[in-house]
Amino acid sequence: MFEQYCAICMTITGFIFETNEYGLQTFTYDPDLDALQLPLDFMQAEAIAANELMEGIINDYPQFYSLPENIQNDILVAAIYLNMQSGGAKKPEGYDACVAAAKDDFAISLGVSSVTLNAFLFGCGFTGPAVGLCIASTFATYGISVGTAYWMYRRAVKRCG
Repeated sequence: MFEQYCAICMTITGFIFETNEYGLQTFTYDPDLDALQLPLDFMQAEAIAANELMEGIINDYPQFYSLPENIQNDILVAAIYLNMQSGGAKKPEGYDACVAAAKDDFAISLGVSSVTLNAFLFGCGFTGPAVGLCIASTFATYGISVGTAYWMYRRAVKRCG
């Protein structure tokens, strides 16, 4: 889905992908606004990890699909969040604790964005002739939500210092 996201967004007029002086990819959807800084390498790695995790849950627990859809989504969000946080459960004091809390919030936002993307893409299948527009707008919304989550993470880390 990550590759599809990049491919679709690059075909939409007005979306501009560039790399800034720090090597971070930027995404501009309105020339009058500042570009969103997207951690695309990070997003790609997390997308791969999230997909592997979701496939593992679905394959290991066949009863997963018998659960209500909102419970399925909650389980996937929680699993993605916990997987992203598996680097250790240390909760140091001060600055490190603040950065850890910002990372926790970022992981929650990315988990929710990933599951929401999957849900909306599934819904696009029922839009008939408008399926292309539905998919494009879903991926655009996903990109904006991930960019916003990353911006909020960076802002939170700045506030820690």
